[in-house]
Amino acid sequence: MTRYKRRTTTLTQGEIKQWCDQLLEGATGVFVDAAKAEPERAIDLKTLHEKIVELALENDFFVQRARQGGVLSEETGLSRAGRAHKVAY
Repeated sequence: MTRYKRRTTTLTQGEIKQWCDQLLEGATGVFVDAAKAEPERAIDLKTLHEKIVELALENDFFVQRARQGGVLSEETGLSRAGRAHKVAY
């Protein structure tokens, strides 16, 4: 088994101050640049509601067709294979 010697390093106050100054200069740039880089997009509620209605209509259409084709049982909500399907109205 190889033993590693503990390496000791002496730091001067000048080195510590230099690192501290670098940290303080760099840290402000991280938070300021992140806020400027990507402004929050405005949400278009009208478009969002239109898409929700469109998807709800498609869901209703496919559920109705599945029931007509015998793939989905109206009473149990189970397919022919016996798997449960969640149908939300």
